[in-house]
Amino acid sequence: MAATVFSLLAWLGVWAFWLAVTHNAHPTFALALVVTTSLIVAYAMAASINHLILVPRFWSVGHRRRYTLWLLATMSILTAAAESAGSPGSVPTSPFPCSGALRRERESMSRADCWPKVTQPTASSSQETPAPPLGARWISPARPA
Repeated sequence: MAATVFSLLAWLGVWAFWLAVTHNAHPTFALALVVTTSLIVAYAMAASINHLILVPRFWSVGHRRRYTLWLLATMSILTAAAESAGSPGSVPTSPFPCSGALRRERESMSRADCWPKVTQPTASSSQETPAPPLGARWISPARPA
């Protein structure tokens, strides 16, 4: 029982530290709460699975390669689940949009205001058009024949 309480307190400490360090990397504090909580829950689950299932089943009997593969699979699946739960599609989740602005300024900005203002010339004209947000695919205009 004492080990469970200690483990829970340790994970709460990790959550508080990670939230304090990364809350400015998100457009809103609410999003920082959701993302941090989902990732910490996923990592706590992975640690429990590792301790209760993977170590007794694979590591202790000498199956080091199987242990490593199952640990990587567990971490990958749980991280993907946490990221999909913590990143709504309508809010930019890159660590740097709006990160330089104060919180009240970020909350008053639109999504377009958060993305860096980068321009790229098009092939068909000398006018410049804004670049897409990071992570989006750039679709170049049709080239004249």
